[in-house]
Amino acid sequence: MSALTKLFVVLLVVGVLTFVPGMITFINRVQDKNAEVAALKSSTDLAKAEREAMKSALDVALASKAATDASARAQQSELTKDIQNRDEKIGTAAEALAKSEKDKTLLTAQLAQSTDMAKLAVNSNTAQDTEIARLRGELQKAEGRAAEAEVALVAETKKTATLGTEVKYQREQIEKLKGDLASARTSTANNNTVPAGTAGARLPASTPDITGVVRRVEDVGGVLYATISVGRADRVEKGMEFKVVDPNDGSFLGILRVDTVDANEAF
Repeated sequence: MSALTKLFVVLLVVGVLTFVPGMITFINRVQDKNAEVAALKSSTDLAKAEREAMKSALDVALASKAATDASARAQQSELTKDIQNRDEKIGTAAEALAKSEKDKTLLTAQLAQSTDMAKLAVNSNTAQDTEIARLRGELQKAEGRAAEAEVALVAETKKTATLGTEVKYQREQIEKLKGDLASARTSTANNNTVPAGTAGARLPASTPDITGVVRRVEDVGGVLYATISVGRADRVEKGMEFKVVDPNDGSFLGILRVDTVDANEAF
């Protein structure tokens, strides 16, 4: 074998020994990159799935909000009509009261005139006495009608105030639902930073059907505080809201928000 051939063989062996480790390192790097690509693809698929879940939760929230808004608007419309009807009744009662007061004033004047005439006439006849008695009877009837009209006016005014409180509560619920919708939209826009499942947490939680009795009512600085007959044993929690109604006619009186909860009562 010639020296040139030997030199070529030696160079070939040296080249192979130098190239093989570099090739192995390159193959390892390629495999690492493939693993990174697979991990990134899996992470991307997971993010897409989370985004679809959040979109579904938002659709559910929007549908729930739309249904609640429709119900609230319908109830508000009915309450508004009821208030208008009661306002008309109050107007009618006020007119009747004014007429009764006018009749009372007129009859009082007639009675005073007749009484004066009776005092001046020493020899009054039976017809005049009968007229005085009739006028007194008419006066008593007018006073009775005036009292009934005043009682009706007070009752209608109380019912109108109660309906106004109910309308205010419904409007507050609508504003609260609008705030929940805005929060859900913000969560969907930032889906890359919000963990999956938080959109569902914004849906209003269902509350149990609890009925109790108002035991005590206290006026503290012009604010009414009440104690009710249900507590922790009845699944009452702080922050719960209860509608207060009149047990006699079922009319709405207001909203009670729980601040303190004991075993068998709440405040």
